Amino acid sequence: MKYYSLLLSMLPAIKTVLKVRTAKIDMVESLDKQKVFFKKWIRHSSVIFIPLLILIILVSDYFMNLLNGPRYVQAIPVFKILAVSAIFSYLFSPIADVFRAMKKYSHLFCLGLAALVVCFFMNIILVPAIGICGAAIATLFSNLLINASATIYILIKR
Repeated sequence: MKYYSLLLSMLPAIKTVLKVRTAKIDMVESLDKQKVFFKKWIRHSSVIFIPLLILIILVSDYFMNLLNGPRYVQAIPVFKILAVSAIFSYLFSPIADVFRAMKKYSHLFCLGLAALVVCFFMNIILVPAIGICGAAIATLFSNLLINASATIYILIKR
């Protein structure tokens, strides 16, 4: 968890900058500008974050073993799954701010609640079946649920 937390450490700073950008009057009043901003963010940030994810996955076996010793080898797959979740958090970080700019607070709440319920039930099913990797998969899936649903909503909204 400490390495997952480290992966997410830059997210609050990025979200602060995005919040300021999406709160500007031109963004609040124009759905088209919100969509353009969101698409541009995804396009530009994926150039950074997807190669970073690949690098993290490729070197994590070596560095996790080097940093923690062989007794935490079982945690490496969990870290890799959570790294994918963290990268999605960065790629889709403007979603909540765009929803706030659209004044879609109830939609954002419903997405979060749906992800919470899905994560809860996935944990009940997956943790007994596959252990801690099940919890990481449930976290990843709930993160994807929020991000994919919100992205679809933003892109099809007229």
